[in-house]
Amino acid sequence: MSRYGKRWSRRRMVKEKKKGKGKGPIPNKNVHLRLSFLYQAALYLSNHADATEPTTEPKSASRSQSSGKVQQYGGQSRYLLNHMKGVGRKSVIRLDKEVKRKVCKACDQLLDAYSSVPVMENESKGGRKPWADVLVVKCRNCSTPKRFPRGERRRRRSPLTNVQ
Repeated sequence: MSRYGKRWSRRRMVKEKKKGKGKGPIPNKNVHLRLSFLYQAALYLSNHADATEPTTEPKSASRSQSSGKVQQYGGQSRYLLNHMKGVGRKSVIRLDKEVKRKVCKACDQLLDAYSSVPVMENESKGGRKPWADVLVVKCRNCSTPKRFPRGERRRRRSPLTNVQ
């Protein structure tokens, strides 16, 4: 045994312990907590703005007018979502996929059932390819579309199936 044998094995054990995922504390936990709080606050304010909105007028007409609480809460939720994206960028932390899908990239509006219009599209050869289904969600505030693949997975043919 070499004179460095024990030391090398100790270093190796320490490195293996550090590599294990899911063990130990989360790095930048305070930033993760801040991002979570900002998202939850924006979600609450967005829902509260929809609840305080008058039901007799269409949403587009009431948002264009300067009605107090609707503009105030809608603006605050958009500000919080914009702030959340900025904190994530500055701390170099990726936002969760589900969170990113619920925020409009153009205007930082929450894309929920009240502020978006979902439509299924399939522009592939007249809709003959079932794996090319795309869910298109349009923001009602700025009408920017977001596209999400929703079709079934395409099965790849093995090269041996065509051989006779």
